[in-house]
Amino acid sequence: MKVYLVGGAVRDEIMGVKSKDRDYVVVGSTHEEMIYLGYTQVGAAFPVYLHPETKEEYALARTEKSTGPGYHDFEVVFGPEVTIEEDLYRRDLTINAIAKDLDTGEYIDPFFGEADIQNRSLRPVSEDSFKEDPLRIYRLARFAARYSDFSITDEAYLLCRKASAGLPHLPKERKFAEINKCFSDTSVANKPSKMIELLVNLGEFPELRALVGIPQPEKYHAEGDPFTHTLMVLDAANDKGCHPETQWACLCHDLGKVCYDTFGNLHGHESYGVPIAEQMCDRYGVPKYWKRLALVVTENHGRMHKVLEMTPKKVYSLMQRISAEKDSDFAHKVMDVSVADSQGRIPSVQNYPQAFVMTQCMSELKKNIDEISDECSKIAKKYAGRPELIRDNVTALKVRYVAKALKEAKNLIN
Repeated sequence: MKVYLVGGAVRDEIMGVKSKDRDYVVVGSTHEEMIYLGYTQVGAAFPVYLHPETKEEYALARTEKSTGPGYHDFEVVFGPEVTIEEDLYRRDLTINAIAKDLDTGEYIDPFFGEADIQNRSLRPVSEDSFKEDPLRIYRLARFAARYSDFSITDEAYLLCRKASAGLPHLPKERKFAEINKCFSDTSVANKPSKMIELLVNLGEFPELRALVGIPQPEKYHAEGDPFTHTLMVLDAANDKGCHPETQWACLCHDLGKVCYDTFGNLHGHESYGVPIAEQMCDRYGVPKYWKRLALVVTENHGRMHKVLEMTPKKVYSLMQRISAEKDSDFAHKVMDVSVADSQGRIPSVQNYPQAFVMTQCMSELKKNIDEISDECSKIAKKYAGRPELIRDNVTALKVRYVAKALKEAKNLIN
């Protein structure tokens, strides 16, 4: 029985990065021996066990062979005769196919992953690894984002091209899981745009692909088309540490600019983009909250940009659209997308007072919530049985508070 440290922990060690998880492969053992030694089996599909003390994962060395187009269509072979080199062969990239002998400290590196780390290259272990499991295209794309200073080898890109025919067979849940991991990655070098760009080039995200070549006003978008702009907005949000659902909303916010092909201009692209954003959300099975945020952002980011020009009544209307009174966290995420939208362009706009103004208006309503509540009760009593008058008078009341905050906020920024 021989134990090896494998995968990301070894890669991170070579790169001088602290690793969160440590996974181990056991060579020369059996299920019966692992149970006898006190390990606990987890899951039924693969021979994976938890250490009796550390609870870290230990897996028996195994090989995998594809038996069909589906994600679960694999034959798994494991036993004491499977070598560490055979186990490493089933992995995706060479930088992830290195093992460390825990007795000697020696690296077992049959596919030259350590050299690829030094050369900043993302290279597949084998052609079979991508052809038999197209999910590895998504994993490669995620690693291209995480290690944005690495380059994808020509060999890897060609294998992705060949294997991309299998992408339609992947469950949307598996695709979303990789996207979520990318958008959740707080690594300094992580650039989610790298992942999305590769996937678009391989036929994924047709809604984003449709933005390629759409003209934008050069005065505001010297960076080029809406696709380029969207990738810049996504990275700006990631750099700001925005939540994954906020980054997804960034990805959706300008999908409506395909309206140029119909109307010859971009007017109304916000509302035009809502059903397109909904379609993309459904295609990837994103959570309901992600979808709601994406749709609200898509429809209202243009309004957010115009807050300084709005009347108090229109500002309050926008506050209702983004749930500013009911869910301030949600509203701030909408604003985060608008900030990233202003920064992810050429020329980049770093100062975004609209968010400050909106925040001040939200604070004014919250600060005076008791007073407003008392007044609303009086209005309800005065116009009992006349819901339209109640609504109009409650709105007028709140607009007065918004007007006060709006005036004070503008004075502060001028």
